[in-house]
Amino acid sequence: MNLPQTWAEAFNRMRPPCATETWVPIRYVQADTFCWFCGAEIPRAKPGTRTGERGTKAWLCRERGVCECMPCRSRAKEAGL
Repeated sequence: MNLPQTWAEAFNRMRPPCATETWVPIRYVQADTFCWFCGAEIPRAKPGTRTGERGTKAWLCRERGVCECMPCRSRAKEAGL
């Protein structure tokens, strides 16, 4: 897998193009998936029943149908994307 080196390159690779982009935090990942930016695996998970297990697992862009891991989306938010 040839991973993007910059946010601009990653953004340009996303298909299909869309006018708006909304990232929402998701607590439940139904199947193992990969972060579209860094390629890190986001393992299948569900919200736990104990305190401390109910946090966000990933970020989802519904318009594009891709997920991002927590570190990548945090860096993107810091960069203003």
